[in-house]
Amino acid sequence: MEPSILVVAPWLQGGGGQKALQGILAAMPRERIRLVVLFTGNKNSEPLHEHVAEAVYLDAPRTPLGVLEARRRLAPYLTAATSVYSLMRASHVVLGIGSTRVLKSRRFAATFHQLPSEDDSARIGRVENVFVRRAVRHAGLVTAPSPRAVEEIADRRFAARERIRFEANASDATSEGSVAPRDGELGTVRLLFAGRLTEQKGLDRIADLLAASRLPIHLKIAGDGELRSSVEALAGAAPAPHRIDYIGHTDDLPAELDWADALFMPSRWELNPMTVWESWARGRPVIASSLDVFHDLSTQGPVLVFDDAHDFAEQVVAVSADSPLRTRTFEEALVAFDRHSNERRELAAYLAG
Repeated sequence: MEPSILVVAPWLQGGGGQKALQGILAAMPRERIRLVVLFTGNKNSEPLHEHVAEAVYLDAPRTPLGVLEARRRLAPYLTAATSVYSLMRASHVVLGIGSTRVLKSRRFAATFHQLPSEDDSARIGRVENVFVRRAVRHAGLVTAPSPRAVEEIADRRFAARERIRFEANASDATSEGSVAPRDGELGTVRLLFAGRLTEQKGLDRIADLLAASRLPIHLKIAGDGELRSSVEALAGAAPAPHRIDYIGHTDDLPAELDWADALFMPSRWELNPMTVWESWARGRPVIASSLDVFHDLSTQGPVLVFDDAHDFAEQVVAVSADSPLRTRTFEEALVAFDRHSNERRELAAYLAG
């Protein structure tokens, strides 16, 4: 039987969007799912393969001509599908190129993994929005893992409000076997950064942030991406008295989180990062830059927000000195993750029909 549910992803590199997709796929019949990945540059995508009947990599270049090539090569897979799921903005753009008639007669869903306002800030984003709207207007269900994003999607008229839903990212993270925080005053604070090594993640801020802290910090950086060489150089030149270890992509993030005292996110922008929930699943708080998303998340679980390097240093001191704080945030994180795990979700059921 030919797979009838088509999942369209622009690329897969082991990040939060891929992990969210894995949670959705796990809730649908494997034999019905065909995954098509549009562009080159994929890595660490193997965990998805066990959830699909077929994985197709088109390997189109990430250029304007590559977008047209990807749309042309995607066409027969669209025709063969009864349900279509577009994972994120770049796949919405490709689906909005050319005729969108095929989407009208399909059970079509789309997810936004970034705030639309972030994409509006650049000229190319405003041009791409034309094609995003052409595709998404045909979606019977549009989801985002953030109430703020739901409002922006509606306000910017990507879809009718009644078809847009907040849906928490599905996750295969588990709190089983989570390790209690270290006890007593800490001589060195252990921080973990985990994510794509991109400009978005604020990796260039790390040196200045560490330099502001007199308390020794042992930072592990897990992930891969275009800034890998910069991160490797940073790891070799950590300002005293600090230590930075670059450990690359890891298939055992829970073990690294259990080692850490907190997850570290110096991001420039985010929507609802999966790593926050993975951190909470292990009972670890998050130390994060002052973004709206992190202020929103701080109402749900333990997030310690910093505005500048001085604030960052104070948060590190608080974590190191206050053993009751670590115990309290451990308990609050586990409660937040449990609540998240039981959020109502409808995307998988919609696609499966």
